[in-house]
Amino acid sequence: MSDSGETEKNGAFFFWKIENYSFGWNTANYFDSPTFSIRPYANFSFYISLYNKENYNEKKSICCFLSFSSSNESSKALDYSLSFLNANGFTEESLDTSGDFCRDCNGNRLYVSLDELFIRRRKAFLPQDTLTIRCHVKRINSEVPAFIRSTARTRIGVERNLFIWNLSDFSTLRRGEEREIAVESSGGKFLPLTLKLSIVGGPISDKRIQIEVHRKEIRNKSFSKLKISLLNNEKKSVVAIEDEFLFEHNISKIWFLTPLMTISQLFAAKDQLLRNDVLSLECESSNSFGVLSNVIEVVERGSDFLRDFGICNGTQDSCQSLKDAMEQLLREKASCDVTLRVGSAEFPSHKTILDARSPVFKAMFTRDMQETARNAVDISDLDADTVKRMLLYVYTDTLDHPDGDSVEKLYFAADKYEILCLKNKCSLLLESDLRESNACRILLLADRHQDEYLKEAVCSFISKFRSCILLSEEWKSFNEGHSQLAIQVLQYICLQKM
Repeated sequence: MSDSGETEKNGAFFFWKIENYSFGWNTANYFDSPTFSIRPYANFSFYISLYNKENYNEKKSICCFLSFSSSNESSKALDYSLSFLNANGFTEESLDTSGDFCRDCNGNRLYVSLDELFIRRRKAFLPQDTLTIRCHVKRINSEVPAFIRSTARTRIGVERNLFIWNLSDFSTLRRGEEREIAVESSGGKFLPLTLKLSIVGGPISDKRIQIEVHRKEIRNKSFSKLKISLLNNEKKSVVAIEDEFLFEHNISKIWFLTPLMTISQLFAAKDQLLRNDVLSLECESSNSFGVLSNVIEVVERGSDFLRDFGICNGTQDSCQSLKDAMEQLLREKASCDVTLRVGSAEFPSHKTILDARSPVFKAMFTRDMQETARNAVDISDLDADTVKRMLLYVYTDTLDHPDGDSVEKLYFAADKYEILCLKNKCSLLLESDLRESNACRILLLADRHQDEYLKEAVCSFISKFRSCILLSEEWKSFNEGHSQLAIQVLQYICLQKM
């Protein structure tokens, strides 16, 4: 792993982010990025091609390469690099190359095996299921091009649904009978899924709860993920199953999920799981429907470019940015339709914005819940300052210089409301603030919130400073209270030394 390669503003940088990549990889053979050009070579356009299913050294792999589309026949000598980046902007895999390119030429290929991408190093390659590729053009015809930094984003369309499936009179369900529910697209982007629940097995084997998923024959491939959780009387998950499935082109298939639970296990805990003879399942589905957008979002040019066109910073001050407008909307509390209440503090907000930024708020406002009826959400496990900081980020993508304790609270809030981009930023802040005195506490935080990336970063930090940390009072207390987690850290240290 190396640095980001952008330590100096020399040359042209092109970043391509592909969101929901695992969904796109399953349904498309290749993607092309938006095209970009480099001043003053306006007639020489570039784009990155990404092929999703290639063979390289007898391994299934993905590969990317630079493609060129020139409006004339003249060739140009290019010196450039291609890299796959991780969440911190560091290089995971890279290729430095050079050569003469003309119309419709392709460059050398950078490969990553599917095993590395999706299993061994998934956290590095696909943070938040986003694949990031960087192209750095260092020289064109032996000249260093003017600095430019362009960011393009390809978004694979994914619609997520979260709902509770209550099966009443469950004890009357007999083997061979079915209960079903349809999962429909709110915008008609994908054909409905039908979930069918039945009791299978017996009399020799124990009867068990089986769920299968049906979809009608479709013209295009469609990739789906499904998580089903069995809820107890307190609406908390007791057991959950997760799976994913590719519905092929023009083929009707039945998707069989792993059996949820045996009937004997269910009735042994019926006081907790079958209150009033109702089985409650929380269902979360994610369904792809192709490329939603493919655009260049940000272009940053050097000061020489701004001077050439007579642009100065002052011209931007007279125009209100979207960020400023959203901050003003939050500050002035105009047209608010929901209030977040934290003790005596109240934060008027907008359902549409909370809905767009948080799947938890979206589910809260679309299901038949008390908060929907009275347009208020009571929050008991966060303080007012944390909610204020969370709302500022939700509205403006801004972190208001939080300190260590504030970051931990904000991290908890981001995880609770599934604001993944905020959680990721807080995770990076926590990683950057690691010290011998707080490493154990942050490790415990990462473990509780199932943040494997942060957890590994803390383990690496402890391994690096083990001579101090493992002899400290903090570690002694941590080891006594969380022995299994402490063992994991020691195993990590041993493996690093091998």
